Amino acid sequence: MCCTELMVTSPAKCSASDWLTALHAIVINDHDMLCCPLQGTMTHMAPEVLLHGKISRASDVYAFGILLWELITGGHAYRGVPRAVLGHEVTKRHLRPAFPRDTPFDYQLLACRWVIW
Repeated sequence: MCCTELMVTSPAKCSASDWLTALHAIVINDHDMLCCPLQGTMTHMAPEVLLHGKISRASDVYAFGILLWELITGGHAYRGVPRAVLGHEVTKRHLRPAFPRDTPFDYQLLACRWVIW
């Protein structure tokens, strides 16, 4: 998911999606799917997606947190990190984008609602 994958469906509603991943996912149960880990926006993939291809509500929340970081900073997550090592940095070294010091606490709390951040 990235900022270009947001759809404004009405003045008060915005939907987010990663269409490429959705096209290649296999439903496991009501909460989990498997996908090819090479499909989608790598900078927005949760560690479990990068490691095992498992997409779930938790991995969607992770992607949403990255999106919130991009919205508050106006930047691209992991800029400067080579794509070849990004998966290792996120899964093994627990690299995450840092919010600017002046980011409101409630905004950071919303973005960091999951344990893996």
